[in-house]
Amino acid sequence: MNNSFTSLENQSTRNLTDVFLRASSHQIGMRYLYLFGILFLFALLPIFLLLSSSRLLGLEESFSSSFALTSASHGIIFVFFIFIPFFHTIGTNLWLPKLLNYKNDSLTKLNNLSFLLYNAAFIVFITGSIYSPQLTDWKLYKIEYYDSFGIELVLLAIGLVVLSTIISSIRTIVIIYGIKRLKFSDSKSKILLNSFYLSSFIYIIALPVLLMYILMILSEIKFGLGILDSKMGGDVVFSMHLFWIGVHPLFYALFIFAAGILSHFTISKIELYNKRISACFGIIAIFGLLSWGQHLYFTGLSEKYSLIFSFFGMLPIIPISYLIVILLMNWFKRSYSDSNQRLFVIFSLLSVVLGSITGMMLITPLINSQLHNSIFISGHFHLLLFGFIGSTIMILVLHLWESIWKIKYHKIIMKISIFCLFGGLLLSEGTKLFSGLRGVSNFSFYSQLNFGVELINSIGLFFVLQGVVMIVFNLLYHLYRSRNRDEEIRV
Repeated sequence: MNNSFTSLENQSTRNLTDVFLRASSHQIGMRYLYLFGILFLFALLPIFLLLSSSRLLGLEESFSSSFALTSASHGIIFVFFIFIPFFHTIGTNLWLPKLLNYKNDSLTKLNNLSFLLYNAAFIVFITGSIYSPQLTDWKLYKIEYYDSFGIELVLLAIGLVVLSTIISSIRTIVIIYGIKRLKFSDSKSKILLNSFYLSSFIYIIALPVLLMYILMILSEIKFGLGILDSKMGGDVVFSMHLFWIGVHPLFYALFIFAAGILSHFTISKIELYNKRISACFGIIAIFGLLSWGQHLYFTGLSEKYSLIFSFFGMLPIIPISYLIVILLMNWFKRSYSDSNQRLFVIFSLLSVVLGSITGMMLITPLINSQLHNSIFISGHFHLLLFGFIGSTIMILVLHLWESIWKIKYHKIIMKISIFCLFGGLLLSEGTKLFSGLRGVSNFSFYSQLNFGVELINSIGLFFVLQGVVMIVFNLLYHLYRSRNRDEEIRV
């Protein structure tokens, strides 16, 4: 009896080990995909429900505090839990192996460790969000909010997800190096691989700085070192610099990821542009690492340093503009097998053009001093993240669904969803840009709108929500149907 119980216990232990420590890259990629879907809805739906309920039920009094907490959680989830780790996790685990036809089982233990840290970060973050009702900013460098156990948990969660992403970045570099050395790639995939390679290096340089910032904040909370407390001789501005040194380059890395994927799908004779586009990526990466100070003009930077950071911020605009021109020129020539992919390419290019124009305004110190605390920054940020990076993610997802997994989805519903999503995004973010130019601040945006602007913004948000829900259910429903068909065929 004891022997049978012991063998059963050993078997269950082996099963748990196989699930959590020996999962294949495909299994981990699928788990990440499901988690991203859950997190996406978790971050997006509360914002829309809060906005609609506060207006319909007249809950304006409790709206501001609830909106601050929800928008902070929304920002942390999208930036740290979805966008930053997405390309490393889905790209290297699911997409690149199928695209280049190679077996991706290298560094399995690192892959499993990264996934375990990501799950732990998610659980800790949810717990911290429940315990920290005063959380009001995703940037987390306001020292007056660091007096709650919930804030400590949120910081710990971000630290865990940063560590997970560093591990994924190291694994991505090793995988890309192996692909190039074993010559699994051809000239058509060189730009794609270079974008993954270079972005991973940016992650490895920037993310340890962000991790150091989080550890320093936690040490400040626990031991009261006074490094960031001006009352004890510290400097709060130092924490802001440290935060943006770690975070600002990540957005340029995301741009390089997205531009590499767009180039792969848009440029038919991509081998002709290998050196030029790779050089553009290199310039963007170098100056992306050096231009964090544009977020800190309002802290009293000297005129000399403001001009230096403005110069470094302007330089990436040249290669970005060149890339946009190349993509637009080749978009007209390329024939797409899927018209929905073509639509996502259109909207991603439109979003990056608008985002670049608004970004140039924010890089200029004189304009930034007027707009740094306005809703204009939120509109710029959302256009680039949701419009450009989000469109590129959807191009990758649709390619996975139809070209690699051979799962058909409803094309007409998808087309309607895309127009709803991006029409709504342009309306909602357009009102933010317009209101920001008029001096409306970030957290008082929804309380200062006149009826016409508020109506346009509400219509835009409604269409964004409709588009997101239709896309998610369209893809998941046909994924479920295809799995049922596969099971019936096996039986």
